[in-house]
Amino acid sequence: MNLNQRSKLALGIATLMEVAFPLMIGLLYMLMFLLMPIMIETNDNSKDLIFGIFFIGMLLFPIVIIFFAIFQIVIKVLYLIIVIQNKQSSDLIKILFVIGTFYFPYIGLPLYYILFILKENREGEGIKKEDEAILPA
Repeated sequence: MNLNQRSKLALGIATLMEVAFPLMIGLLYMLMFLLMPIMIETNDNSKDLIFGIFFIGMLLFPIVIIFFAIFQIVIKVLYLIIVIQNKQSSDLIKILFVIGTFYFPYIGLPLYYILFILKENREGEGIKKEDEAILPA
């Protein structure tokens, strides 16, 4: 599948978000609960403010998770389309990456992006330069 440079960059950023977002949410969630007793004990005057921030965070957390679940589905469908339309790889590799997309997305998606999508860009430019050099001669 031929993707232009902007599409490859957007897909790379989306893949990075797919891998990094669950880790960031987990770290943020743990950090919030670990720092909550310290903030309450040190600020006696602002307990209502701390509770308000905590309450708003807990209300927004499920909404962010729902949007991320939809984002994950969209990314998986996009990668499935890209894997199926890839004509450079064999059927075994396609099957492995389709299975990896569902069962091991945090390994399979970045691996496919690095091995096939970035590699396609480098090889495509080299082939075009060689063809241009051969045709005029």
